[in-house]
Amino acid sequence: MAKKEKKLAILNIHAAYPSQFSPFHEYLCRTNSARSYFLCTEAARQANQVRVSNIFSYSPDGQTGSSPYYYSEYIESKARESLGILAQVQQIVEQKQIDLIVANAHQGSPYMIFDEVDVPIVTFIEFPCYRSYGFDKSYPPIDAQRYYDKNMEMIGYYCGIKSAGIITPTQWTYQMLPPELRKKTLVQTEGFDASRLGRKQNKDMYRLGKDVSCIGFTANSITSTKGYDQLIRITKEILKKRRDVHFFINGNPHGISYGYEGNLVNSLNRGAAYTYRDYVHEKEKIDLNYYTFFEGLPYADYSQFIHEMDIFLYPLQFGSNSWGLFDLLLRGKVVIASNRCYIPEIITRGKNGLMCEYEDVDEWVSTVMDVIDNKDKYATLGATAAEDGKQYHIENVAPKYMKYFEEVVGGYSSKKYK
Repeated sequence: MAKKEKKLAILNIHAAYPSQFSPFHEYLCRTNSARSYFLCTEAARQANQVRVSNIFSYSPDGQTGSSPYYYSEYIESKARESLGILAQVQQIVEQKQIDLIVANAHQGSPYMIFDEVDVPIVTFIEFPCYRSYGFDKSYPPIDAQRYYDKNMEMIGYYCGIKSAGIITPTQWTYQMLPPELRKKTLVQTEGFDASRLGRKQNKDMYRLGKDVSCIGFTANSITSTKGYDQLIRITKEILKKRRDVHFFINGNPHGISYGYEGNLVNSLNRGAAYTYRDYVHEKEKIDLNYYTFFEGLPYADYSQFIHEMDIFLYPLQFGSNSWGLFDLLLRGKVVIASNRCYIPEIITRGKNGLMCEYEDVDEWVSTVMDVIDNKDKYATLGATAAEDGKQYHIENVAPKYMKYFEEVVGGYSSKKYK
């Protein structure tokens, strides 16, 4: 009788759930193609324990974010997280006979785990630090923020050096890594659950009539890195040329920013409720009658919103990867994006989307007008985007991860402290 092949046992670590590897974890559990476990915060576990199998939690070693010294706050918070994670990892590794740990460098805080458990660790590095990520020069960091960022960079690179393997989502982020780390790095965008993409009601919820072109924008947070200034400038110029359009903007104005526009907003002393979005609207003096704003739709409504739009604008300024862009392309939407960062890796101009130079407002406006007035000319863009996007469905991404993980496990040699 043939010996039954042992299934790889993987422990995924990220403070949040869902996060980068949650679709991968759920896919492995659903297909029984590996033994997969997930470690996150207790709040995340409680929110998902009914729906998700093999989910565990950790508690930080004391209160995070409480350091009285600004420059050590990030390091101390991550140390408290990492020690709490280590305590749980040591138990799970032994109890579940874990073969591999996969952890987000910054949100999975794995750096205390290295050499403490005799298991190879693959680190997911979304981007090493804000310095490598880039920022809008209109909103520069103060020196203290640049110095603080060195702590993030230090942890990111330490995790990369100590890891048996590294995953980064795009070639754009791969080029951010030091050459010494690239040789053990897999470039692979996360997988997406195709079953969630088709969610749609039988009737429209957001459209304003068949004669109005619905133009959308979506981002987790309204920030300068997502190009919100430029988005509003583009929409203003479109409205100068036609009024049969309406702009639907989804994003949390109070959400996490990957830039430094908050410095300017805070300097205005307008109170905690005043946001960067408010600042841009006042600065550009937009006519709000042509805009509808959402600040975090439930997923079913979010999916419906995407399906109903005619066009999406994605004037990204800086970024390493974005679930939001994939949400659009994989649903077969016509996307006009900036020709920046990782986007040319995903969009081929005129095939599965359109791209404009970020700074060229006239190009954005003329492209939008052309799409509105010549729908037949662009009819295949969305369908091609959805077809090309199948490569990012989790069932097609998971085997690539597994192949890489098996190589890492096969080449691992013990480095545990004695």
